[in-house]
Amino acid sequence: SFHMDAYGEVAVNYNRDIEAFPLLKRIIEKITGQESMYKSPTDMGVNRVGFGIVDDEVVREASKQEVIRRYFKTGCEYKKGYVDKATFDRVQLIMEELGLQPKDRKVVEPAILAAAEMERRLAQKGQNEKNHACSAVAIELENGVTVTGKSSDLMTATAAAMINGVKEMAHVADEIHLISPVVLEPIRKLKSETLGSQSPALNCEEMLIALTICAATNPMAQACLEHLGNFQGCQAHSTTILNRSDEECLRKLGIDVTCDAVYPSDNLYYNNKTIRQRKKFCSKKATLMDLRQRCPCLLRLLFVWRIGWLKTTIFYKILSRAIKKQLRKFCGLLSFIEKIR
Repeated sequence: SFHMDAYGEVAVNYNRDIEAFPLLKRIIEKITGQESMYKSPTDMGVNRVGFGIVDDEVVREASKQEVIRRYFKTGCEYKKGYVDKATFDRVQLIMEELGLQPKDRKVVEPAILAAAEMERRLAQKGQNEKNHACSAVAIELENGVTVTGKSSDLMTATAAAMINGVKEMAHVADEIHLISPVVLEPIRKLKSETLGSQSPALNCEEMLIALTICAATNPMAQACLEHLGNFQGCQAHSTTILNRSDEECLRKLGIDVTCDAVYPSDNLYYNNKTIRQRKKFCSKKATLMDLRQRCPCLLRLLFVWRIGWLKTTIFYKILSRAIKKQLRKFCGLLSFIEKIR
């Protein structure tokens, strides 16, 4: 083999690598004009990756963080039914073998603390709901500062965290409102009244659109928009499973996001269109039941009329077919008589 000839050592390679190596070596020599630094296919394999590591501690930490991210992702997929229990148990086993905990991810604990604080405040006000989980999102910015956002009637936790993040990067005071109520209220009214959404709160993408509209008249909003590119490579965590819109928005901005395997609500009817159709059907059914109780005779008459109309229609169709058949026979007889004459 090539490795044996060059180094005097036995190496195992794929047949396709051995067959392609002479051609690849020749191409490299033609491009560089020098002798190829690769003496065998083994020199070009993944076993050479380790020689590119210049800081082992950084690579180890990045590997551990990737394992934790995979743990959260697999947990959410198991919760949604995309993977089986064996897959999730295998990831848990890897976490235990490496001695990792979910809180080893920096943004996990701030998100949990924000959700706990929100739950405590709602409990004091008596507004907490048993079938709804308190959603909170934490984002670690490029300068190491972690900002959090909590869900509310105005916007989702992801949108709130994004607003707080751009305020931090643009050095805008927290008490300043970037989105004007003149822009915010028509959007919420459109979602709740026209589109029939159960939650009029703005998601991440809707919040960014509203912020862009406000940037036309608000210089601070424009300054915040200019810092959206700084989210690239940031880390985020949510205490509940994000909806598809928020998750895609974060990924488009380059944010690595993880979620706890907890649904934000026990309500399974997430599709607002389905909810409206169900309400419409229930309304029609209730009206029919009320009419049946109030006017039973009227319903019987309507039923008899429909059946009578149906019978009459069928009778006329049968009669017309019979008449047409007889007319065809009569016309055939007339033509036969004409031919005899």
